[in-house]
Amino acid sequence: MWLKKSYDSKIQLTGIVYLHRIQDNRVGGSGTSTIQMFKELCGENGLSSVVLATTMWDAVPREKALEREGELKTKEEFWGGLIQHGCRVLRQDDGVVSAARIIRHIVSRGKPTTLQIQEEIASGMSLNETGAGKVIEARLEEQSRVHKEEMDAMTEQLKSVQEKLSTVQIAQANTEELARLDRLKAQEDRDKAEEDRKKAEDDRRQAREDRELAQRMKDELEAKVRSLEEELQATKRKQERTEAEKEELRNSRSWLGWCVVM
Repeated sequence: MWLKKSYDSKIQLTGIVYLHRIQDNRVGGSGTSTIQMFKELCGENGLSSVVLATTMWDAVPREKALEREGELKTKEEFWGGLIQHGCRVLRQDDGVVSAARIIRHIVSRGKPTTLQIQEEIASGMSLNETGAGKVIEARLEEQSRVHKEEMDAMTEQLKSVQEKLSTVQIAQANTEELARLDRLKAQEDRDKAEEDRKKAEDDRRQAREDRELAQRMKDELEAKVRSLEEELQATKRKQERTEAEKEELRNSRSWLGWCVVM
């Protein structure tokens, strides 16, 4: 690791430049954690060798950039605490000119420094045991906690969505079943109506056939009655002729008897 090698080789840093884009709205969340890690990396003695340089001044309006610079310099949770420990705020707003100004400031101090993390690693600490490593580890743990909370929330949301989906699916299934039953009922009604229509048609046909049969039977009966009446009339006429013949025969016999007497 270069930090340990440079420490063992008695190589010290003349200064450190921390770059921050002035267009960034705030130094919150992970940015605040980064500042804390930077403090632990440098140590209180090393902060006086740090230049906090703001960049990208041409990316935002001047008034807005000045407002953000003031916020960075005055708020304790941003750069206020660093400035109290000797950090210098400069602007990297003019290309090579401002870069040269920053370098001249660092060189003019003539005070090489050793970073806290170099001393910690040289003392045998692992990276995770150093102040900066602990900040990173705490940040990772916090991110893991937030991630777990987000995952738990997403799991609950997913569960809620699944329950709602299940409810919707059940309602949809019930609706489809009701629709199916309605279709079956409608089909049954149509079948019943068709059956009733056919029965009514059969009843009408049977009634028509019964009427026709009754009419035929009536006609046949009337024909038989007429035939019997005709036969009766014929028999009556025959009887009348027979009686007439008998009467004529009696008369003829009487005349014959009268003739014999005479």
